[in-house]
Amino acid sequence: MTTPFQAVDGCIPDSRPFALSCRAGLAGLAPHGRVAMSSGVCGEWWDALSVIGHIEKTVIDCPDPRALAEFYCQVLGMRVNEDIDDWVVIGAAPGRRQLAFQRAAKWVPPRWPDPAYPQQLHLDIRVDDADRAEHELLALGATRVPGERETGFRVFTDPAGHPFCIVFGRKNTG
Repeated sequence: MTTPFQAVDGCIPDSRPFALSCRAGLAGLAPHGRVAMSSGVCGEWWDALSVIGHIEKTVIDCPDPRALAEFYCQVLGMRVNEDIDDWVVIGAAPGRRQLAFQRAAKWVPPRWPDPAYPQQLHLDIRVDDADRAEHELLALGATRVPGERETGFRVFTDPAGHPFCIVFGRKNTG
């Protein structure tokens, strides 16, 4: 039985809400299939078998899935792992399904920060050198969308108009 803050077979309870921390195993699970997870309430823990599911990938609507997948492959160092009709999935290694792109027939891009065309979601991409990253992103077809108070991040849109940020500086350890 796992008790609060007790390590189980190399798995260490993590203080971050819904975070997994494990020294052994595959895809965040220890060999026994259990990982302590925090519900976000201090001291409340349960094992991974009690959750309904886990995130497999984020799916982004766009007018041209192949073109946007290629953009993010170059930005994130990933590869195309699935390309079927109007659906493309990329990942960091063969078989990984981390980010997907699906064709939207009536695509209307977000217009950040215009609330009439909300962003709906965005990616934060950590970089070591913001100036170099900005130069490379612009060369790949991203557009810079400066905000009023950008401290530790810069806002861009991808070639289909989705906003995303590069984040840099102090890393959040919690």
